[in-house]
Amino acid sequence: MKGYLLYSLLMITGSIAQASSIDSLKIALEYQTNTEERGQTLYHIAYSYLTVGDSSGLSYLTSGINLFTKNKDEKELAPFYYLKGYYHRNFDRNHSQAFISFSIAEKLYEAVEDLTMLNRCKLALAEYQFKSGNYKLSKIEFREVEATCIELGAISDLGYVHEQLGYLYKKENDLTQAISEFEISQAYFAQINDHPGELRARLELIKLRYQKGFIQEAEATIKRTLSEMNDKSGPIEIKDYFQFLLGKIHQSQGDLLAAEIQLSRAYQNAFSRAPYDTETFRMARTLGQFLHDQGQTERAIQLLESQAEHLPHPSNEVQLSALSLLGQLYESQSKFTEALATERRVSEGKLAMATAEAQADQARQMAEITLAQKILADEEEVAHFEAKSNQQAWAMGGVIVAFLMAMGWLFWLKEKHRKQAEANSTHWEELGKRYKALEDALSMMG
Repeated sequence: MKGYLLYSLLMITGSIAQASSIDSLKIALEYQTNTEERGQTLYHIAYSYLTVGDSSGLSYLTSGINLFTKNKDEKELAPFYYLKGYYHRNFDRNHSQAFISFSIAEKLYEAVEDLTMLNRCKLALAEYQFKSGNYKLSKIEFREVEATCIELGAISDLGYVHEQLGYLYKKENDLTQAISEFEISQAYFAQINDHPGELRARLELIKLRYQKGFIQEAEATIKRTLSEMNDKSGPIEIKDYFQFLLGKIHQSQGDLLAAEIQLSRAYQNAFSRAPYDTETFRMARTLGQFLHDQGQTERAIQLLESQAEHLPHPSNEVQLSALSLLGQLYESQSKFTEALATERRVSEGKLAMATAEAQADQARQMAEITLAQKILADEEEVAHFEAKSNQQAWAMGGVIVAFLMAMGWLFWLKEKHRKQAEANSTHWEELGKRYKALEDALSMMG
């Protein structure tokens, strides 16, 4: 397309750096009169803003949508709606608009037969069904996406689809099927050397196998993974999780010294990196309970006190459980004033949690998706009604035209026979009968 060629040339000519900047694109936009070129420039400006969460790009996005909607250009319009859905989903969390945008993009990509982007839209919509608790429908949609991914050879998307299915089955407590999905996901990610994706899937596999009692298998996988991570780059936090899980395995095997070393090392790494993170609080609670069980209650209290200083507001259940353990340890040491104050913080946190936006997000998302589905259904119903009304109007118009033509023909025939009857009285009786028949027909139609 001319627009993409123009943008590519700008990126490889002598003024690359300046032409590729947003300001340069804005200047170029002022002088562009070709619809396709203007649309592509609007898209690149909007993309530059919206993919980093800057709402400044919304006006350019809207201008592009209006431009190509006016020209009824489905191929150029589709990327704008996908970008709109991406922004609303990932940044301003307006899930209603995101769902609608992905739905419109889906229809547009289907119309232009872009299977790759059509599948991406279907994947986004399937995730919404999953997150809103509609597991049955989301499974169907994920499987449809999977089939298309296989057809297209989209390995990365296949890994992601099976990863989401793993989380879905885990949510349903079908651990065996969840393990199967994460194994498939891991294999696909490994095939394209997506190391972070592979590690995510492997971490979930270890958790599930540990949960099902496959301790030795989980331990072997963790050790192999930690060894591999010394040679490959990967998310630091995942390495902490692997080390912490290894500590829990050592604990279950009765090797308490090795357990303490692994648990403490992993927790300190996580705390120094992300003290407010939910997983850091989870580690703090586990390590605090471990130290208390080993008779190191004062050390456990010190650890949990440091962690409690980073308690966010609002807090979630995991974070409050770490604080609750601190209150229990205070009470075990007869520090009743501290215990009472801590339990008061826990109660306040639970009250805040009940009304917090973070906890209400799924309910809000479900409501917005339902609203979005209703909006789409209403729009389709209106479109169907308008189309049907137009068909009925045309049909009625046809009937009226046919009726008027018949009336005109009958009147012309009546006049013709009347004149013939006047000119030829020998046929008056026969023509009179015909005339009477025509009058009867006119009376019936009137």
